Amino acid sequence: MRSWIVRRVLSTLPLFIGITLVSFAVIRLAPGGPVDAQSEMNPKMTAEARKKMTELYGLDRPLAVQYADWALRVARLDLGRSFTDGRPVTDKIAQALPVTLTVNGLSLALVFAVGVPLGIWGAVHRGAPADRWVTALTLGVLSVPAYWVALLLLSGLGVGLRALPVTGLMSIDHEQMSPAGRIADIAWHLILPVFVSALAGAAVIARFMRASVSDVLAKGYVRAARARGLSEHAVLYRHALRNALLPVITLLGLSLPGLLGGSVLFETVFALPGMGRLFYDAVTARDYPVVMGILVLGALLTLIGNLLADLGYLWADPRIRTAHRERGGS
Repeated sequence: MRSWIVRRVLSTLPLFIGITLVSFAVIRLAPGGPVDAQSEMNPKMTAEARKKMTELYGLDRPLAVQYADWALRVARLDLGRSFTDGRPVTDKIAQALPVTLTVNGLSLALVFAVGVPLGIWGAVHRGAPADRWVTALTLGVLSVPAYWVALLLLSGLGVGLRALPVTGLMSIDHEQMSPAGRIADIAWHLILPVFVSALAGAAVIARFMRASVSDVLAKGYVRAARARGLSEHAVLYRHALRNALLPVITLLGLSLPGLLGGSVLFETVFALPGMGRLFYDAVTARDYPVVMGILVLGALLTLIGNLLADLGYLWADPRIRTAHRERGGS
């Protein structure tokens, strides 16, 4: 198993390099640049000043040289400095990361805590009136744009009823609160963003889980387990559920990049200073170091998510473990 993991990690290195190379080239070749973004609203910007800025940012060099210089810095864990304010990219990411990690982590936990049991319940009670209502509800949630739901809840619960905070993470008097009060204040502000962010994901997981469990319950080995006199609880949770989790494991692995990647939509609607807003602002300003830093983080998390999904398959499906052993762990 250890040798398989090592080979799997080594095989992702060329893919990671390819992703960074394509991303670097696409960003540089897109219309406009950081000099254009900073000078278009400044009538005093002369051609000489634009030339000096281009040389300062190193954009006058060949693209291959720029990529090689950037790659060497990344190999030293240096993502460079922002073109807009000169701050280290790692500092800007470290400032935005806790917000996104908190919101998306709570959202992901809520997605699986609601979606998995709901999908299992729907598969067990397949065709019942309550199951049809739940199916209609999940399809309705998936059919409604998430930003519309966010604006509707903001208008109703935030502005109309004043039951929940509208935007931001903290109240005006946050610094004057006790430590417990500060935690409660942040949690109060996170209710709407976490709920809206988890709504569609829970519906997706419920649909996948319902279909997967229904398919597994129709398998021959499940009927054989029932014929041996096992209880429905044992049949479901001991024999069927592990195999039914394979699609969910895939979705969980693919959810890892989004856990830290942020959401431009939700962070804009709820005015959250997270990774999504940082990425949007960096793209708008053509802040190449920040954009590449976030893309590198996203690519790395995607590859790690795929690796974790493969490990989850080995844990959940004995057929994969058997085939792995027959090939000698390759």
